[in-house]
Amino acid sequence: MDKEFNYNNLNPECELILIRESRKPLLIEADYLVNIALDNGVDIAPYRQYRQKLRDITQTYTTLKDVVWPQKPSLQPSL
Repeated sequence: MDKEFNYNNLNPECELILIRESRKPLLIEADYLVNIALDNGVDIAPYRQYRQKLRDITQTYTTLKDVVWPQKPSLQPSL
């Protein structure tokens, strides 16, 4: 029994779990950015789009190494 196991081949859901765990802090930050934008009267559309792209990652990618993370919008001060 000297076989090496590739757990990702045994259960592809394992890769999705890795993606979700890597995405979790980004979603928390995205929620925070939306709230800060709302509090400062800044257009929240870019922050909501960013958050949605993060949510959709698992629909597009199946392995963590292939994920291309969306660009986080910068928070511009209200004029």
